[in-house]
Amino acid sequence: MAKARKIPAGTKATINAVEFGYITEIDLPERGVSLVDVTTMEDTAVVNYTSFPPDYGTLKVTGFYDPEETADKDIEALIDADNPADVTVVVSIRKAKVSGSWTFSTRTYVGRITKHKIDPLKYNEGIKCSFEIKVNAKPTNG
Repeated sequence: MAKARKIPAGTKATINAVEFGYITEIDLPERGVSLVDVTTMEDTAVVNYTSFPPDYGTLKVTGFYDPEETADKDIEALIDADNPADVTVVVSIRKAKVSGSWTFSTRTYVGRITKHKIDPLKYNEGIKCSFEIKVNAKPTNG
């Protein structure tokens, strides 16, 4: 079992190749399947099949936000588009330094942005916002 650890500095997420920097929290999606009841009137026992495709869950990324920064504006434009399309989200978690450069554990998610929330503004703190992406395909390691 993996040990719990903090998000290392240098961890980043990109949404359609636009970097959403200064990540403070990543809530990885929970995957699962549901059972579909296909029992007929003639059956003497309950019959279930697993759903297909599986539910790949929702990815939530939270970080610092600057409404004047070009990257943050570009990500917001993905939500505000008249015909929103699927986005590709690459989460890169910094691991260890090897031969003078950092290595990253990378996972790619494809889905649709379903929520963009700016957290309440607090005195003397940076502005945080979060994005929720409904994942609609099996994540890949990269």
